[in-house]
Amino acid sequence: MSAAHPRSAAAAADSSSKPSISIQNIQFEFGSAKLKPESIETLRNLGNALNQGLRDQKLFVIEGHTDAVGARAYNIELSRMRAQAVKDFLVNEMAVDASRLEVVGKGSAEPANRRNPYASENRRVVVVNEAG
Repeated sequence: MSAAHPRSAAAAADSSSKPSISIQNIQFEFGSAKLKPESIETLRNLGNALNQGLRDQKLFVIEGHTDAVGARAYNIELSRMRAQAVKDFLVNEMAVDASRLEVVGKGSAEPANRRNPYASENRRVVVVNEAG
């Protein structure tokens, strides 16, 4: 699966080796699930990719992630809210069919920066193509 936009998302493979997109430019403030304005272009590119080149793919899981600050239960809920914010944007602003998008909160269990689980880059969203 290709990235939504070469400069806004990087292709990656998760531990199950299904195609995924790690959305590097979808940033969240510490302790927040509100999308930052600078994330909008990346989400528009992702929405366009889902509606065009990836329209035949039936299920994508939007995984929310946090850094390691805070309690496990709090981080799982915050990460789920981050994934839900991305889904809401894709459905409401880009007309992506909601039935194709599933939301999961991973908390801090799978940091992007394993050397520093408190780093801001761990506050991210990963989109996994379940059809892969």
